[in-house]
Amino acid sequence: MPSKHKDPLKYSYTKHRNTRAGNSINQKSSNTNEPPGNGKAVASIAIGIVSFVLIWFKLVTMFMAPIITIMLIAGIWLSISNKRDNEIHSHPTFLPTVALMLNIVLLVLNFVTLISYVACTACMSTIGLNL
Repeated sequence: MPSKHKDPLKYSYTKHRNTRAGNSINQKSSNTNEPPGNGKAVASIAIGIVSFVLIWFKLVTMFMAPIITIMLIAGIWLSISNKRDNEIHSHPTFLPTVALMLNIVLLVLNFVTLISYVACTACMSTIGLNL
């Protein structure tokens, strides 16, 4: 019975190498039907938790406000992106929604503490106290 391939040893080596790399001969290298994970939402929640801790440290120094704002905007972007991916694939959007709400609430809290810090500093300067 004649072989389909000219060199059977070369074919078996290629098949073995592709199998070891995790690829099958008949399998596509990228699967587009795979559901999206919640990695972006988890990262967004982690950013929110770190920002919450930094907001409390901001009470000591006001210079962290721009850093916290950038972090929270990145967290909002990640959660919206994950929510859209999950909606496209008809998967639950609970975790991205929680991450979005957490980051929005912390962004408002960040601005409230910044405004109160500036207002207190202005009041103290008017009565003659220096920080």
